[in-house]
Amino acid sequence: MYFYTANLQRSNFAILRIMSIFTKLFQRKISVGSREYEQHIEEEIKFYKNIYKYSLVQPVPKTWQCAEDHLTRKIQEATGYTSAEYIVNKIKGRKKINFYSIGAGAGGVEIETLYPLFKKHKINCHFVLSDINKDVLEKAKFTGEQRGMDITIKVVDSNKFTLAENKYDLIFAHASLHHLVNLDTVTQEINTGLKKNGYFSTVDICSRNGYLLWDETLQMVNALWAALPPKFRISHTAHAEPHYMETFPNSDLAKKSFECIQSQEVVPALRRNLVEEEFVPVFAFMRRFLDTQFGPNFDLTKELDMSIINYIIQLDDYYIKSGILKPETFFGVYRKK
Repeated sequence: MYFYTANLQRSNFAILRIMSIFTKLFQRKISVGSREYEQHIEEEIKFYKNIYKYSLVQPVPKTWQCAEDHLTRKIQEATGYTSAEYIVNKIKGRKKINFYSIGAGAGGVEIETLYPLFKKHKINCHFVLSDINKDVLEKAKFTGEQRGMDITIKVVDSNKFTLAENKYDLIFAHASLHHLVNLDTVTQEINTGLKKNGYFSTVDICSRNGYLLWDETLQMVNALWAALPPKFRISHTAHAEPHYMETFPNSDLAKKSFECIQSQEVVPALRRNLVEEEFVPVFAFMRRFLDTQFGPNFDLTKELDMSIINYIIQLDDYYIKSGILKPETFFGVYRKK
């Protein structure tokens, strides 16, 4: 595996990048309000109502904490803070904070991470949590109020939302932008809603549309996949029951959902319509091995399993640092344009 990956040539990657750009020109787009769009909306509401049935956050395997820890380290290396601490450092000292969250879901990050940190620093904040899913938002409101939050919920389709001009100190989107179609409209509205000294903060997916792997990344993933023992190649999401995958499944998730429907346009839209203050790229391919699909195959108490996880993380970090492979995730902070 080492010799295969070490001998991949940059010239091959350049050719594959050109192929990826050509492919991008012919990618399917979905129109807001179309029958297909409305079907996706219905499925999205149903899916996430079930996901957040018992928790404020999406259930993940233990391996995902390894990925989260790596993300936190990279943000700290770049900024000196965790993502939440970075936000607090920017807004502390203000008398009253207006906060708006896009696609908040059940508000897990806002309620369990941001609010306690705001409270610790005596930041007086009015939270507005928005989402298309009323049932999930009501769960967030109930829990938030029980914990003492000043919280309002807003049921809205974020592809169509509008914000009052110059109102918000902080606009936030945690893993929600990659579900949206009208990214230019959304990022323009974020710019409108921010105060002159306001900030937009996000951790999100910026993969190829449909959560497909970029061609050069797929080449790397296929090499890693071929070297993995069979027990690590069991998919826990592709079928009703765990299923062995001889080859890595590079599937277009946007064909039947909003998952990564315009994800490769997230960063360009933000850069067109806001001023970028921080951009921390991570995860060229590591999330593919550690998330809900294949993460459950790893036992963190086993030496072999942890050796593979650590190798994947270090290799991923190298390819991100070198710029050879594109990131699939990023932490970004933006100001009003």
